[in-house]
Amino acid sequence: MRILKRILTSVLFWFIGNTIALCAILVAKFYLGVFTGPVGSDVFDVTFNLLSGGLISFLFYFLVVYVPERRRAKILKNNVISIYQRCREDIVTSVVMASVQGGRKDLSTMWSDIKELAEVEQFKAAFSGGRLGNEGFYAFENQMNDRTYEFDRIIQDFKILAAELSFFLHNYSQADAIHFISLKRLELSLLSLIDSQPGYDESKPFCSFLYRFLAGFDPIDGHLGRDVYLDALRKI
Repeated sequence: MRILKRILTSVLFWFIGNTIALCAILVAKFYLGVFTGPVGSDVFDVTFNLLSGGLISFLFYFLVVYVPERRRAKILKNNVISIYQRCREDIVTSVVMASVQGGRKDLSTMWSDIKELAEVEQFKAAFSGGRLGNEGFYAFENQMNDRTYEFDRIIQDFKILAAELSFFLHNYSQADAIHFISLKRLELSLLSLIDSQPGYDESKPFCSFLYRFLAGFDPIDGHLGRDVYLDALRKI
């Protein structure tokens, strides 16, 4: 039923149907000798005018609406993906810098290493282990007890990303329901955290979301091994 609904609401489906019908009556008229006599000629004229008018309308829609909208959608999609990746890399940079200040000596702030850690699997490998306060993700979490530069920078990145997602989802008309819901949940999660405060207990929701976001972790399914939000942006 869902597939049938998508077909019947497709402009391409009706364009193809209109074109086939127009070709069919032309063949019937000029090759098969149908639509003869006064009544047949009137039926042909009315049908031909309707179908040719429909074809012109479809072509007008394609040139004036479809092509510009596709171009606009492509620009919006490329822009939000670029901003998402930049914000993710900026957040990883802040996490690495705070972790180094927290005692980790195995992390590098070189840009090539930051870009590598922005990948879900690489971040998980670098931050999921450790038991001491200066190991794993704990080194970062301990730095969130105070209002550090990194804390404020991550909050700022949350605001930027939430604003961009809101703009994209409001203006991107080709979004499908599943990926729209996934990205909307991310936007709402970011908005719920922009007023986070530093502190041992106060920063726990902030740190918990941050790890799940960067390591591709789901509380139900565990580590997903991929960036579900980037996938949603690419497939939406």
